[in-house]
Amino acid sequence: MKRYHEMLKEKGRGHISLSDPMPEDARLKSSRTINGVQTEPLADHISESLSNMTEREQAIMLLYYMAGFTEQETGEILNLSVGKVHYSRLKALKELKGD
Repeated sequence: MKRYHEMLKEKGRGHISLSDPMPEDARLKSSRTINGVQTEPLADHISESLSNMTEREQAIMLLYYMAGFTEQETGEILNLSVGKVHYSRLKALKELKGD
């Protein structure tokens, strides 16, 4: 998260383009084990679900859940209102859960 704030300062603007590279430490690791359970199938499901979302929904989910930004910070980065981030995040989360 600190790296994203540094990127914002470096760029001298209030948002980061989706074409900007994501720092390596913020990327989803697709093959690992947690408490002896292989998480690769879960990572594959998440990756597949994300690929079916709009670019905006993908960015919101990655910034909020993977990079740890708040809805307000996510909105500032993507140049969206907090309400739009909140609505889009809940909609994408519902799709991810298969509801």
